[in-house]
Amino acid sequence: MAENNAFSQREEFEKKFQSLPKDVQEAVESVDSAKILKEVADKHHLHLDQTGSLTDVTSWLMFGEANPSQYIFNIQKKVRVDEKTAREIAAEINQRIFAPIQESLKKMYHIGGAEKNTEEKKLSSNAKKEMKRDPYRESINFEDEDDE
Repeated sequence: MAENNAFSQREEFEKKFQSLPKDVQEAVESVDSAKILKEVADKHHLHLDQTGSLTDVTSWLMFGEANPSQYIFNIQKKVRVDEKTAREIAAEINQRIFAPIQESLKKMYHIGGAEKNTEEKKLSSNAKKEMKRDPYRESINFEDEDDE
């Protein structure tokens, strides 16, 4: 029974991997990514189990399984480091691993309107204008949102 479960998990992993954009697949498989994670872990004096947790947290994000806005929090909690260290680790990984695949990650996570077509943007923009004009609604500030 355990073999069947392991096979099922492997099959699920393979399907998920194949659905990733090619540049993300390459980053996941890259020896460079593994080397970078090891270098970052060594720089921050992480133990072996912490290094494994950092690899897990980073992989979750690359596989679309974790919210990018929670990356620092996930590092802090799963790797068991303070917030300052988590931010430093995240910044370095962002620069060295995520930056080259940034556009694909944005599309995967629907960040910056990458998934919206022009018509959806118009509808969204019009809905926001209508909501702003409604005198019976509570005032909503949309200025921080991307109105492309």
